[in-house]
Amino acid sequence: MATTYKSTIEINVWKEHVCIGCKSRFRYLFERKKTGQGRTPEAASLAARKAIRATLVHEVDLQPCPGCGLYQPDMVGRRRLTRHGWTIAACSAALLLIMILLRSDVLLAGTAALAAAAACAVLGLVHLLIDLNNPNRDLESNQQLAQQKVERGDLWVPPGSKAEPVVEIPAFGWSPAHVVAYVLFGLGVLAVVSPELLRTMYRWPVNRACYPHIVGPGDAPYIYFPNKITSIKGYWQGNIQQVEVLNAAEVGLESASFSTVTNQDSWDSSISIGSEESKTSSDTLWVRVYLPNDPWLEGKTLKLKMKLIVVYPRLNGNNVEEVSESYSHTEEIRLSSAEARHSYKIWCWNGFLCGVQLIAVSSLLLVRLSKGLCKLAKPTSIFAPDLGDEEPQENEAPEVLPAGPPRRDDGGITRRD
Repeated sequence: MATTYKSTIEINVWKEHVCIGCKSRFRYLFERKKTGQGRTPEAASLAARKAIRATLVHEVDLQPCPGCGLYQPDMVGRRRLTRHGWTIAACSAALLLIMILLRSDVLLAGTAALAAAAACAVLGLVHLLIDLNNPNRDLESNQQLAQQKVERGDLWVPPGSKAEPVVEIPAFGWSPAHVVAYVLFGLGVLAVVSPELLRTMYRWPVNRACYPHIVGPGDAPYIYFPNKITSIKGYWQGNIQQVEVLNAAEVGLESASFSTVTNQDSWDSSISIGSEESKTSSDTLWVRVYLPNDPWLEGKTLKLKMKLIVVYPRLNGNNVEEVSESYSHTEEIRLSSAEARHSYKIWCWNGFLCGVQLIAVSSLLLVRLSKGLCKLAKPTSIFAPDLGDEEPQENEAPEVLPAGPPRRDDGGITRRD
């Protein structure tokens, strides 16, 4: 087994910002701990140092300016970027779960569309609250908080740093591009729920015991019985004794019976079961009914009575026995138009895919806007007391890591076999 080495580096430095509002400088204690892995101790240490350099360049803490109370754009933008990222991850997980439940027939297509739209709408609201949360609404309270931090030693204003009058406070995050992003997000939610809107508009009924759930003349839906059987490897054969339309005269049908098929598994007298296979499986009984392609049936309700004799292999101790059982079921099928099933299916997939694409584009736009906000800030610097009064190091290529006594933990390299 390959050997993996870990190197952990802790930093404790002062990070300096130049306020974009009043041009004053202020510093705060910046503490982080990063771990790198590699196949050699040197590679692990290099990975940890790269992680620390990236942290020094990109990560900031939320601290107000003592001169004017302004939180810097990179502080606000970085926080929004992180929260947008978690929201996108939650939305993706919710849509994936709904898709899995839809494909496994746990959810109806309409229920899945409504659930996906509701999840996207909630997460869109979360995105909106993230962008509307502006910590710079009350600069006076921010400045008071900053002065308290200075008195406690959490913030440090370097000698010679002087606040200038704030001429204009920059907009923090809300722009016409945000309006475009949220309009796209709203259109995405409408696209996801559009199949149900279409079904409601045309008044297509849903048959929960059938697949597909939207049925019209000329379709051949699977009608599921409320009964399940437990057989070896899920094998069963059905012999349809009767499929009768109980209200044939009422709906204007000449014949009270339809063409039908059902499951027709075959098995030998001895059934081989693999070591990774389940011995038994529970299956729902079904009959597929071929409806006549008669426009006169649109909007009608058919009452079908079905009788089915089922033969299946069952375990009896270590032996296999064939069982024959009879089942009867009556189901009502409400018919839509002849094109309803095909139209609804196409609308479901196209609406879902189009909606997901719009939501993805709008989410990525919000991420880019948060990154753009970070770029409005002035470059930060890293200051370590070990340097005395030398100039602070720009964070684009920081080499000075510790503040005070070094706390780099090269002894923290561990070996895992």
